[in-house]
Order: sequence, then structure tokens, then C-alpha cells
Amino acid sequence: MISPPSDTRDDGREHPWLDDDFTATEDRPGDSGANLVSLGFFTAALRRSKWFWRITAVAGLLIGSALYVKGPHPDQASTTLLLTVGAEAQPGTAILEDQAVAQSHTLAGLTLRKLGLQESVGSFLASYTATPLTDRVLQITANAPSSSEAVRRANALAKQSSNSSSPCSTRR
Repeated sequence: MISPPSDTRDDGREHPWLDDDFTATEDRPGDSGANLVSLGFFTAALRRSKWFWRITAVAGLLIGSALYVKGPHPDQASTTLLLTVGAEAQPGTAILEDQAVAQSHTLAGLTLRKLGLQESVGSFLASYTATPLTDRVLQITANAPSSSEAVRRANALAKQSSNSSSPCSTRR
């Protein structure tokens, strides 16, 4: 039995935590290790469901392959720009500036207008990439529904990019 300390006064209120029927050892398990799951338990469970995992893997492979084959694949065209670099404060900065210009909203908007396309600037920006290959070569890769349209977009981007060159470089 748990009793309150002797120096406390009885104020007449009930104290539920002073339950006389409570014993401190009732809720404790005898062996705390018996509640833990071992590695052997997991391996046995996985072994029992081996066929389930194999069937799930094969079904995932088949569904993924079907979606890949069925899905549309955009055609791509790439063009490269060779930069003649002038005086740079730090080598390699001119190509990064040219990459930023090629991926700008302004250049994409001007190219859209030149091509006469009716799509947003954001979606057109997402359809091409500008990647510096070296500190003098910039590659522009355009995606489009057909190969001829991809070539047309890549060439228009290259021409528009060469018209708006950065002050540190010129294009050929």
C-alpha cells in the first residue's frame, strides 16, 4: 500500500494516484527481451512471402515497360555554339553568362515570337537546355513533337542567342 508522506495534511479531496489496489509490478513484463522482434523473425517472414515479392517485381517491370513504350518520346535536336572569349576577369565566366542568357525568359520570348509558336514562355523554357561543354562551347538541345520542329527550334535558339551575346564573348 502506498501512503502519502506523514507531513502532508488531509484536505478532504480524493487523490486518484493514491489507489490502494495498485501494485508497482503489475504492468511490467517479466522479460523485456521477449517483446523485441529478432532478425530471424524478419527473414522468416520474407522467406514466406518470397513469391509475393517476385510477382510484385515482375508486375512492376511489365507495367513500367508498357508505360515507357506507350508514352510519347519527344524528338531532340542539338546545336553547338563556339565562343571566342575576350578578356575575362576569371576564365570560364563568359560561358556561364552565355548559358544564363540562353536560358533567360527574354531570349525564350524573342525566340517564341520569331518561331510564331502559341505556347507560354515557361513551357518553352522547359523544352530546351543550354549546357556548357567546355569554357568555349555551349550546346543547346531542344525538344519538340517532331524532329523537323526540334531542328527548327534549336537553330532559332542558336541564332537568337548569337544576336544577344554577352560582352565578354562573341559567337561563330
